[in-house]
Amino acid sequence: IISFFQSKTGETVVLPLVPVVGNCLAHYITEERPESPFQNVFLREIAPIRPFSEHSAVYCHVARAFKKLHIRKHQRQGSHLLRHNLAMKQISCGTSIGTISTLLGHSNIGTTNIYLSTDYEGMRQCCIEPIYRSGRMPR
Repeated sequence: IISFFQSKTGETVVLPLVPVVGNCLAHYITEERPESPFQNVFLREIAPIRPFSEHSAVYCHVARAFKKLHIRKHQRQGSHLLRHNLAMKQISCGTSIGTISTLLGHSNIGTTNIYLSTDYEGMRQCCIEPIYRSGRMPR
């Protein structure tokens, strides 16, 4: 398992950790992470070596990586895209909206319902035959 403090909700979140991710984290911590008195797993790479000062630092790193790899040019980038992708993958796997809400750190399940509106395959299954004849979702 892995636990972390979710700043959005002010609560500690405890989640299962698949072995491959745990092994990658263990390798990073023991082989690549800079020496530091801080207990945070991820630290700044540039001196002074310390925890990130705010959540926007993660957004900047992700956006920079997308730009460097020429991913989604001229489109929305950053950690929000990763969160949205996680939610959509979980919805398509049948994960409950409550679990997804917890994963994303939403204190109100209504916030997570935004992701349901883009589950076209799930919506397609709910359509009534006379309304849905073309075989395609309207755009």
